[in-house]
Amino acid sequence: MALFYLLIFAILIVGVRFRHRYLHGDYIDVPHANAVKGFFILLVFASHIQGFLLRNGYAYTSLDRVFVGANAWLGQLIVSMFLFYSGYGVMESIRKKGSSYVDDLPKKRIAVVLLDFDIAVLVYVLFNLLFSHFPGWKTVLLSLICWESVGNSNWYIFVILLCYVSAYVSYKFISRLNIIFIFFLCAVIAAILSFAKPFWWYDTIMTFPIGMLFSLHRNLIERLLSRHYTLTLLSLVLIFLCVRQSSYVFPFLWHGLRSNMLSGLFVLIIVLITQKCEVSSAALTWCGRNLFPLYIYQRLSMMIWQSVFGGVFVCRHATIYVFTCLLSTVLIALIYRQIKSWKFLTWKHDIRS
Repeated sequence: MALFYLLIFAILIVGVRFRHRYLHGDYIDVPHANAVKGFFILLVFASHIQGFLLRNGYAYTSLDRVFVGANAWLGQLIVSMFLFYSGYGVMESIRKKGSSYVDDLPKKRIAVVLLDFDIAVLVYVLFNLLFSHFPGWKTVLLSLICWESVGNSNWYIFVILLCYVSAYVSYKFISRLNIIFIFFLCAVIAAILSFAKPFWWYDTIMTFPIGMLFSLHRNLIERLLSRHYTLTLLSLVLIFLCVRQSSYVFPFLWHGLRSNMLSGLFVLIIVLITQKCEVSSAALTWCGRNLFPLYIYQRLSMMIWQSVFGGVFVCRHATIYVFTCLLSTVLIALIYRQIKSWKFLTWKHDIRS
């Protein structure tokens, strides 16, 4: 695992260019956002594959524990930038296209993402059938609405779809205070999910409306940061660390509230850093641009090669297993991208999350 983490950070560091005296204007534009998302999707991949390694008896080395511990310390924060950039992208589109974009949200965003996800569910069901692990019809049907899983990642798609619905409802039926209403709806969704699902279903959801809010007030925020950049960054980091340790001081603080506060602080810190550190890695940009297939199908690669190799091989040759899974996931993403380019497929989309 340590070798994989070292590769991730090497790719990041090689592609970083520092801007000491000014903010580079494209720090939150699509190409740069894709590079940042590409870095975090590789951390998600590492987080997921660790579970497969441990289940097959892999023992961490000392260097493994350093990287794995750091990734575990971040926890769900590694997906918060996906929601933030998605919220930012939706708000930018609403500002540029107006009511036409809002009217198209159900068809061109919500339906398209759900259709792509359901196709992935059927692929996972087929895999389970091939290895005589049919999960049952109830699980399959609930998986089609992202409520259950047949081996694939599902919670993020469920949450992002509800965020899209919140944006649609707010800008379609609420004439004023739209962004406040979106914050309210996301908070209600988080509260409901806290009773029905594990914490990772709701502990980053507020970064979506934060991304929308950033889009609305980007110019004002940039003017303030250009004057007090270092002080703002240090203050956010200090507040983040204090909130991160607040569970020891205020154990009664609701986990969802605290976690969403952490997520909001984290995305702002990353945005501040990227304003001075331009990430221009072609590999990371490609990963961010192909986020959907890399995220949805990575567990399929892990399941396939675990079944082919067997647990003993996975344990004893973890490095080969990790990089084989990575390469096969990239191959799946390439196939996915090629299929989506076929002209007779009318549900093509450019999901920003």
